[in-house]
Amino acid sequence: MKITASVDHFEEDWAILMVDDLKIELPRKFLPRGVKAGGWVDLIIEENLEKEAQVRNNVKNLLKELKEGKYLESK
Repeated sequence: MKITASVDHFEEDWAILMVDDLKIELPRKFLPRGVKAGGWVDLIIEENLEKEAQVRNNVKNLLKELKEGKYLESK
């Protein structure tokens, strides 16, 4: 999904974007270099199934280690 937002203004290191009546605060470093107040940007929102699978796998491995008592050993 692509959303077009206007760059309303900047507050220190934050960009204040507007999508209709919705205000979005985004770190300025995520905007393309040179974008100024009054400019427009496109935001792409996509589901990241690869990252989701990676996080689920990490949690699964941590739970397995906890069940095996690996974190109960004294150092």
